[in-house]
Parts: sequence; structure tokens; C-alpha cells
Amino acid sequence: MKAELKLLEMYQERSQRSLNRLEALLARHWPEAPHILSLDSVTLLQTLAHYGSPAAVRAAPEEALQLMCRTGRSGLKPETSAQLLASAETTIGRACEDAERYLLQTLAEDLLAQRLAIRELERRLEARLADDEMLSRLHTVVGRVTALMLLAELGSPQDYPSAAHYLKALGLNLKERSSGKHKGQLKITKRGPSVARRYLYWAALRWLKHNRVVKHWAEAKAQRDGGSKSKAITAIMRKLVRALWHVGRGAIFDPNRLFNVAALPALKAA
Repeated sequence: MKAELKLLEMYQERSQRSLNRLEALLARHWPEAPHILSLDSVTLLQTLAHYGSPAAVRAAPEEALQLMCRTGRSGLKPETSAQLLASAETTIGRACEDAERYLLQTLAEDLLAQRLAIRELERRLEARLADDEMLSRLHTVVGRVTALMLLAELGSPQDYPSAAHYLKALGLNLKERSSGKHKGQLKITKRGPSVARRYLYWAALRWLKHNRVVKHWAEAKAQRDGGSKSKAITAIMRKLVRALWHVGRGAIFDPNRLFNVAALPALKAA
């Protein structure tokens, strides 16, 4: 499981580097394109892989439109494909030399191949999820990949006698600093696997984005802490870990039980 997760992380890092390169090239040659379709859009990547430059799209607009429609299917709005074609006509980007066009095509092809590799690996990981009862439980709290990472790095939450022990294993237990810049302040110890904390951090950000209660709670905590959002995110991570420990023992996950909803003015007003 660790090997598969490291492979997934490698693919994702490689994909992000390629996206960064593609973004820089499009800023030079077709700056309007990423504002119409996201950089990792299959439709944009297929168009770039086939044509490579806005000039090539301009030269064959009907064929380019057919390619977009085949790739985007029902998810691509007609006005979006029309916008992309129009931007190829009016782009303020610098014209591509042959080598630059080939570079754009190669980057797009590479990103499409990485996307397929990531999807195949995620399918294999999901098969593990379906076959493991503990993974299925943890998945409800932090998502499939984070659940797999935590189980691979730390074992089952059932192996820990309390939620506090599980927090300590993740380096999220609080300890007062006895020296240095933060002397006298409570800080997390950051012991244990850093990769597990990184995945938990991303899980906390997703939770913050999609859960209304978590969002209002984090805003209220940030105000109490002088505007520090990082402390609120760390607190959410700690709450997630406690939830994982209880869910690992069969509890039903209910995010609202982790927060004092009655004390949140924004929610009471709503």
C-alpha cells in the first residue's frame, strides 16, 4: 500500500510540474485559453496535443470544434467551445515557432498519459477500499487516498488506546515550547510521519471548503486568534484525527458533533 501511494504521489508531482510548464507556455502563446477551460481540462489538453498552437486551430476551425465536442461530450457547453475558437482567432499571444508548437503538443500528450496512469492507480486503490472494512470507515471522514495513507503509515486507529495516543502518533499533540521564538506557547510536536500530516492538511482544507459548519467555526476561531487561519486549520486536523479514532471503533461520522454549533453566531442567525 505504501508503494502504491508513493507511486501516486510521484505521478501527481510530475503532473503538477508539467501543468506549471504548460501554464507558462500558454501565457506566452495563448493566454486566453486557461481562462476559458481549466489547464487540466481533457478538452483543452486534447486540443493542444492535436494542434499545439492557436494558429493551427485557426487553420482548421471545424475539425477543431469536432474534436472538442467528441472530447468534452455533454460536459462541454457550446458557448465554451465557441469562446476557445474565437480566442484562437484573436489571441494576443506570440506566434509559435515549430519547436514551440511541438513542445506544447508533447506537454499536453504527457499530461494526458499521466492522467490515465493516475486514474488507473486510483482504481487499484479504490479496490483496496472496497475490500477493507476499516478503510471504508475512515474514508467517510477524510476521503479514500488520505484513509489509505493513514492506514499505511500508522496502522489502524484501533491499535491506539485513546484518541490522544493517535494524535501523538501523528505529531498533532500540543506541547508548550520551553525555548526559542515561541517560548511558552502551545505548539504541535510534529513527530511521526510528515506525509500523513500533509494529507490530513489537505483533508482539512477540503472539509473547510465544503462544510458550512466547519467554515463558520474556523472563521470564529481565526478571529479569536488574531486572524490566524493556520491555527484554525491545525485545530480542524486535530478534530479529524479524533473523529477517525472513534469512527475506527464503529461510531457513525457526524461532523456537527465535533463543533459547538450553538455558539456560532453566523449559524444561529441563519
